[in-house]
Amino acid sequence: MNRPSTTITANASLADRLRNRAASTRPDKRPPVIMQIIPVRIVIAEQRDRGLSWEVLADLLAAEGVNLSPGTLRNYIALIAKSIASLRAVGNTSPSDVEIHAAVRDKTAPAVQIPEPGADAPRTHPPAPVHTVASPPRAGAATPAAPSMMRKPLQNL
Repeated sequence: MNRPSTTITANASLADRLRNRAASTRPDKRPPVIMQIIPVRIVIAEQRDRGLSWEVLADLLAAEGVNLSPGTLRNYIALIAKSIASLRAVGNTSPSDVEIHAAVRDKTAPAVQIPEPGADAPRTHPPAPVHTVASPPRAGAATPAAPSMMRKPLQNL
């Protein structure tokens, strides 16, 4: 009967040892770039107000080891702002960086609706247009020439 309690104690100390070793080990996976942008969003906004371009801000971030294009930086800041606005709309007046990141992930995740069993799935697209077939030309009527599939740039001059 002593054996199960010994195993539990050994497992607990193994868990503690593993936790201690993992805490002193450098992660091999870098955090997502947007997680590095969220904490500095206010500084970026201040510098944009000061007149710095997205290109200059992206270069400054690259000097600090955060590599992204100016367009990606602009898109991340817009996505962060929308996420903060949606969190404030539901009553979270001062969201944490982790809450903002979770809201960003929710906005970038594809919207998937799972229908209830037995219910028809909601339509996500409008019905396809109905194409009508043109009637054949009358006998003796002039028919327009078929459009060419080749581009003729000098013809339109």
